[in-house]
Amino acid sequence: MSRRAEDAEVGYGKPPRNTRFKKGQSRNPRGRPRKETPAATPDPMLPLDEVIKQEAARLVTVRDGDERASISTIDGVIRALAHTAMKGGVFAQRTLIELLREIEQRDLERKKQSFERWQNYVAETRSYIRDARARGQPEPEPVPHPDDIEFEDGNLEVRFTGPLDEEEAARARRNQRFSRLCVEMSLYHQEDNCRGEGPLANASVGFWLLSHVGLEATLPERMRITPLYLREAERRRATNRVWVAWLKHECEQLNLPFIKATKPWPVWKLSESVVVLPPRFYQE
Repeated sequence: MSRRAEDAEVGYGKPPRNTRFKKGQSRNPRGRPRKETPAATPDPMLPLDEVIKQEAARLVTVRDGDERASISTIDGVIRALAHTAMKGGVFAQRTLIELLREIEQRDLERKKQSFERWQNYVAETRSYIRDARARGQPEPEPVPHPDDIEFEDGNLEVRFTGPLDEEEAARARRNQRFSRLCVEMSLYHQEDNCRGEGPLANASVGFWLLSHVGLEATLPERMRITPLYLREAERRRATNRVWVAWLKHECEQLNLPFIKATKPWPVWKLSESVVVLPPRFYQE
């Protein structure tokens, strides 16, 4: 077949000569494309700690007497350990005792750290207050106040007898202000003769004095009225006009009604079923 005949013969498997690959020429000059590897997928396995936590929290059903209860796996393990120890299992007994000993040791260490931390807080805060007094500055009111913290060395206990945050401190200051006003209003209304003293059957207590007693019960020791404050209030009463103006102002600030002393105020009679002790500040 001539060359011209070959060029004319075009069909399946016979492309035109000018589009055919030349002899010695690669049909794929770029080479075979590389196989794309899929992106690495994250390992579905959780860390061992998380697996243990999940299994320990998994709920299981156990028999508790005649009833069934759902408890966590770790609760079931500890219950089974204690049950085996009660039956005389030596290894279970030793394991349970060691666990309890470790827990008690950790609790003791935490109590020691807390005890020492609050002791340091009291010492530093009192030093700060003394420095302010020495410089003639207003005495700071830290919360909690060092005078409201008590220590029991025997069992490393720390007790708080006053406010622990600013909201409680603001409430205590307001109650203190109310309490002092009630004392002075008691003097203004001449409730001196109804302090809850004397024979119980005949004793009585005035409105303002009773209000003061209730307010004092909410205050820490350091914020309660002292005999010195009462003597100062007696001296203020001697300056009648100025003192009464101050009482009116305090009542207005605290949203209390101010009633002139000419109007009698209620007096509560005390019976044998109600015991009201005399206020501490009346005792010299």
